[in-house]
Parts: sequence; C-alpha cells; structure tokens
Amino acid sequence: MSRYDPSRQIRTHSCFSYCTNGKNSAVLGEDRKECVDLKPELRDQIICVLPTDECEKTTVRGEVFLTAEKSHTYSFSPALAMLAILASNPVQFVFDMLCIYL
Repeated sequence: MSRYDPSRQIRTHSCFSYCTNGKNSAVLGEDRKECVDLKPELRDQIICVLPTDECEKTTVRGEVFLTAEKSHTYSFSPALAMLAILASNPVQFVFDMLCIYL
C-alpha cells in the first residue's frame, strides 16, 4: 500500500478547546461553557475525539426511511428534494439556453 493510495486516511485525533470564546451562530447545539466563566486552569484544557468514535446522526423533519429498520443509511427528505429541484431548475434553464444559442 503506497502513501498516495486514496483508500488510506490519516488517523489523527481531532481536538478543540474545552470552552468557547463567545457565541457562534454557525454552531448549533453548543453546550460548552464560556471561557470567561471558568477558572484559568480549566480554560487551557482540550477535548479530543478519536477517529474511531461514531459521528452523530443528522435528522431532518419529515425524513422518509427507505429500509424496514429505519436506518439513516437510506433516507431522504422530500421537502429538501423539492427545494433542490426548484433551486436547480432555473440554473438548468439558463445553461440550456446558453448551450443552444452560443
């Protein structure tokens, strides 16, 4: 196995701060404490996640499961599918017009 083989993945820990520095609207479900609320010796700690840890499962409202055991392996959201279709149709129309007339 060579190091340029695409099936290989570097197995490293992902580490981040024990506390947060202010609110980040892009992060949902953040339950870490603010750094200013902690003692100085607790602020310098880090939390590490092993590469073998299982990721959380993302769910969507109205999700339809395509397997009998309702696993997230084969599931989709009809509302998100319709939104993707509605968003891509104008782009496809413009692309078709450019291909026809240019």
